[in-house]
Amino acid sequence: SHARLPVVVAMTSTSCIVCLLFLILVADSRLLYYSDLQGKPYNVSYDSRAILINNKRTLLLSGSIHYTRSTPAMWEDVMTKAKQEGLNCIQTYTFWNFHERSKGHFDFSGRGNVSLFLETAARVGLFVNFRVGPFVCAEWDYGGLPVWLNWVEGMVFRSYNDPWMAAMKEFVDVIVREIKPFLAKNGGPVILAQIENEYPAKSEHDWKYVEWCGQLAQSYDLSVPWVMCSGASANNTINTCNGNNCWDYALQHNHSFPGQPLIWTENEGWFEVWPGDFNHNRSPEDVAFSVAEWIAVGGSYHNYYMWHGGNNYGLWASNGVTTMYANDVLLHSDGTIHEPKYSHLGRLHDIVGDYADVIISNMVKLQKLPVLNPDYDLFVVGTDQWVSTFGPSDATNVTFLINNFKNAAVVLFQGKKVSMHGESVIILDKHGQHIYDSSVVNLFVADMIHSAVQQVLSDFHWQAWSEPVGNKSRPNNMHFVYSRMPVEQLSLTSDKTAYLLYRVQVTQRITKHSHIVIETENSVGFLVFLNGNIVATWTNAEHTPSRNVTADIAVRMSERVNGGLLEILAISFGLACDGIHKQRFERKGIIGLILLDDQDITHGVWEHQIGLVGEHLSVFTSAGMKAVQWSDEVRSVLGKPLIWFQSSFLAPTCDPADAIVLNATGLNRGFAYVNGHSIGRYWPTSGVQILYHIPSDWLLSDINDLTLFEETGALDVNSVSIICKHTTRLTTANKGK
Repeated sequence: SHARLPVVVAMTSTSCIVCLLFLILVADSRLLYYSDLQGKPYNVSYDSRAILINNKRTLLLSGSIHYTRSTPAMWEDVMTKAKQEGLNCIQTYTFWNFHERSKGHFDFSGRGNVSLFLETAARVGLFVNFRVGPFVCAEWDYGGLPVWLNWVEGMVFRSYNDPWMAAMKEFVDVIVREIKPFLAKNGGPVILAQIENEYPAKSEHDWKYVEWCGQLAQSYDLSVPWVMCSGASANNTINTCNGNNCWDYALQHNHSFPGQPLIWTENEGWFEVWPGDFNHNRSPEDVAFSVAEWIAVGGSYHNYYMWHGGNNYGLWASNGVTTMYANDVLLHSDGTIHEPKYSHLGRLHDIVGDYADVIISNMVKLQKLPVLNPDYDLFVVGTDQWVSTFGPSDATNVTFLINNFKNAAVVLFQGKKVSMHGESVIILDKHGQHIYDSSVVNLFVADMIHSAVQQVLSDFHWQAWSEPVGNKSRPNNMHFVYSRMPVEQLSLTSDKTAYLLYRVQVTQRITKHSHIVIETENSVGFLVFLNGNIVATWTNAEHTPSRNVTADIAVRMSERVNGGLLEILAISFGLACDGIHKQRFERKGIIGLILLDDQDITHGVWEHQIGLVGEHLSVFTSAGMKAVQWSDEVRSVLGKPLIWFQSSFLAPTCDPADAIVLNATGLNRGFAYVNGHSIGRYWPTSGVQILYHIPSDWLLSDINDLTLFEETGALDVNSVSIICKHTTRLTTANKGK
C-alpha cells in the first residue's frame, strides 16, 4: 500500500502544473522508504529534530527483527509485513557468540548470514539500524558474548581494559567488513549503527571506556550516525531511550543532549520466562499511547522491540527465557499476526505516515491543556494534559491531545470539551475531527479476528532409546575428563551443550532421608542417579543476574544403599544476559563443595562426560539415528528420564501464510529436533509455552524426522502433534482505507 506506483494522467496544458504539484505534495506527505532511493548512494546526518537523509528530515518508524531468531526463508515475510503495516525501517542486533563460537573462527552461514539479511531488507525497501554492540543483552545467551572470553587472561568485560578492548575491536572489525557494502554511502539500507548497549557508567574509568567506544565507532568512517542507548553515551554518538514509555526522557532530552534528535530504540514488548510470568504483557491501548505521545513530543525515530521476536532455536535463550521470544508483540514468534494489536498499531502508522512531512518538518509546539476539575465544575491548567500541533493553522496540520494521567479526564480544546480515557492520545485533523484514539480498539474488527489451529498430524509411530546412565557402555571415542574434584561446567562444555554428567564412586550409606548439597549458580538443574536409578531432581530456572545458589536436594529412595556410583547430570538453562559487567563470569554445574548428608565428597576421582551420548552420536539426524538400537516399546519408558523419542512424518500441507508448530502436549521438558535442527527447549508443563515453531525451510518435501530428548519423563508422547496455525483478518475496516 506504500509503494510508489506509476501514474498515467490525461491533462490539458493549463492543468498540468497543478496536477503535478498535487502529486508531488501527496508523495512527499508519506514516509520515505529505502526503495525510494533506488539503490543510489546517499548521505545520512542529523539535526536536533530528526535523522537527515540527503539533508531532508526523515521520520522513521522501525521494528526489531533479529536474524538469528528467524530463518532466511522467514526474513522477507516478516519484513514485508512491517512495510505493509507502515514501518520504513528495521533494527537488529548482531550476535558475537553466534558468529564466533570458537576464538578466531567466524560463521556467517544460515541464520547468521548478515549479508543476505541486509540484502533482503534492501529488496523489501526498508532502512536498517544495525546495532553492533557487541554486548547486546537481548535475553540472548550471555548477552551475545562468547564464553571463551571468560578464559582470556586479564579479561574485564565492558571496561577500559586492554584484553576486552582488543577482543571487542577484533569482532567489530569483522562485522564492519560484513555491513560495509550495505552502508548508505554505498547505496545500501544501513543508515544508523550502534556501539555498546545500555551501558551504566558509574565512574571516571567507565566514562573513559565510553569515550573509547565512541572513538572506535568513529574510526570506521561509516558515514552514518552512531547511537548509544539507554545509558551513557560518547560525545560523538546520539543518546537514545529504551523503555515502555519515553515521555519523561523526551522532556529533558534537549537540555541533556542539545543538538540531538529524539530516538527511541526500544519500545519494550518484553518476553516470557520459565515457569510462567506474563505480567509484562502490554495491551494494544498502552503501546499505541506510548507511540502516539512520542511522536507528539517530537520523537523522530520509534522502534518496536520487537516487531517480530522470533524464537530461541537451539541453546540461544538467556537464562530462564522461553523458546518463543517476545510473543506478545505485533507479530507472534511464529510469524502470525497478533490481533488486535497488529491492526490497532497499523492504523496509527498509517495516520503518522500520512502526516509524516508536516510532523517532521515542524518543530514541536507543546502546551498544557485546561482540564475539568469535577469538584468545582471549572477548567484549570492541567499538569498531565497536553496539546501538540504540527503545521500552520491555515494549512494542513495535525493535532495530538495527550492525557498522561492514569484516570479519565475532560479537557478543553478550541472551546470544546473533549473526554479522554486515562493515559491516551487523541489525534485530530485540521478540521478538528477525531481520526485516532489510542485507547479505543475497534471492537467490531477485534470481534472479526479469527485465530485458529488445525491439527495436521498426530498419528506418529514412536520409537525410544534410553540415554546411557549407570554402568551402561558409552562410545569409545567419546571424550571424558578426570579430576580430583568436580570441574565447573562451562570450562568443559564451552556452552556448546546444556549437559555435563558428573560421575563418582561413593561409600556412604544413602537412605530415603539423605540430602545432597551442591554449590552452584542460578538457572541450573540437576538429575541425580545412584547405580543407574534416578533418586533426585532439582530445578532453578530463574531469569536473574548470575548469583551463587546452594542446591539442597532431597533423595527419593525406598530402601537404603551402601554407596555405589553417584551420577549428577547438570543442566544449563542458559547464561545470564543481565548484570554482565566487569569481572562477573558465568558459571554452571558444580562450582564448589558437594556434600552427601553433611559429608564432604568434593575430593575424589571425578569423571566428567561432556554432553549426552545421544548428542555425541547425533541421534537427531538421519545418519546418527542409525547408530543406536531404537525400541518400539514406548509405553515402558514413559515417565522415565533421559529418553530419546524418534518418529517421522510427511511434510504438512499448510497454507503459505500459516505457521507450522509442534504441539508438545504430553511432554515434560527437553529439546526437540526436526531433520537435525534444534527447534529449542520445550517445557509445556511450565504452563508458559505449548506450541513450538518449525521453520518451513527446515522441512523436506517428503519424509521428515522428529526427535525428542525428554529430560525428566514424558507423560504421553502420543499426545504430540504438528499443527497449522493461522490468524486471519476478515475485514480491513480499521485500516481507514
